[in-house]
Amino acid sequence: MLDGDDSDPGLIVALGGPPGQALIDRGLPPHLRYWLRVWAARGLFWAWDDLALPQLIEAGEDEHWRVREWVGKIAGRYALPRTREVLERLVHDDVPRVRTAAVRALGVLGDD
Repeated sequence: MLDGDDSDPGLIVALGGPPGQALIDRGLPPHLRYWLRVWAARGLFWAWDDLALPQLIEAGEDEHWRVREWVGKIAGRYALPRTREVLERLVHDDVPRVRTAAVRALGVLGDD
């Protein structure tokens, strides 16, 4: 889901709860599709798997700030050194919450 796959309604409901079910019932309007990526990132925050690292790095370029913020939160929680480059870009993001998450994650990673 982090990379936009919405083919598993069960996963959408598991990660999104009642709002996820509402999106399924009403269809997925384009202006709300970013919530799928937010919920996927939130799920990875609590249940990380290294297989998701390429998608996490790519999510650092997501058009929606909430997804980019979760990249920083996940990278910091799991001290993921391969996210350093994307975090260094996110410290210059337009959204303060994204910048804060990136700075905190870089603090966890420390110096090379």
